[in-house]
Amino acid sequence: YGALKLPQLTPALLERARHALEATGRAPQTVLHYLKFLRHLCNRAVRDGRLPRSPFLQVRMPKAPLPPPRFLSLQEERRLKRCLGRSWPWIRLSIVTGLRRGELLTLRWEYVNLRQRVLTLPHTKAGHPQHVLLSEEAAAILAARRRTSPWVFPSRTGHTPLEGRNFHRRIWKPALDKAKLTGVTLRTLRHTFASRLTMAGASDRTVAELLRHSGTTLVQRYAHLAPSHLRGEVEKVSRFQESAADGRQIRRRRTRRAS
Repeated sequence: YGALKLPQLTPALLERARHALEATGRAPQTVLHYLKFLRHLCNRAVRDGRLPRSPFLQVRMPKAPLPPPRFLSLQEERRLKRCLGRSWPWIRLSIVTGLRRGELLTLRWEYVNLRQRVLTLPHTKAGHPQHVLLSEEAAAILAARRRTSPWVFPSRTGHTPLEGRNFHRRIWKPALDKAKLTGVTLRTLRHTFASRLTMAGASDRTVAELLRHSGTTLVQRYAHLAPSHLRGEVEKVSRFQESAADGRQIRRRRTRRAS
């Protein structure tokens, strides 16, 4: 659409673009990402006074159900650890904190408070600073690292942070191949953090807060991982009427004894 003026971007053009993307065989989630990005640009244009009204107000966005999250089993984690060697602390820290890849790569020592066991993230996906609580293990991983650079995970020179593409090509991908792990990405580490919280019995609200999500919608993807003892709690609803009847009988007996 580079040759068009903003007011010429109509809902009909956007609908055709959507169908063209779908015709290429791209996944529904990919098509949705493309359209969301373009919608974001239109919203910015409206905000900046370059467009009176967003054409996306009349565009039907495709529905793209999120796939089940891929997370590491304990056995897979052990295999990955053996194949990563000295790079393992970087991966383990991601698993026990739920930090995103970019948040880890750009982490600076000035934002690490080991005494209070908290990280400060000045620039986040949410658009405002956020804080991350550190477990004892996470704090120990950071405390064991040498502070030779302003960055917690520096490049070889120490003047810049570790470059994500280099890490992926030289270390991460070879380790995955050696460990024979499929469907695993760096984002899998964040899913592993959330999945283990759920399996340990954490509530949706707790998981959402520790992931720094504004709501629990995305967290519900992990609901099927809830531990079996939570299903026992659900049974209390079915037994509520029986329990209420028992309570009434107990109160009657106490009343008769008192009289």
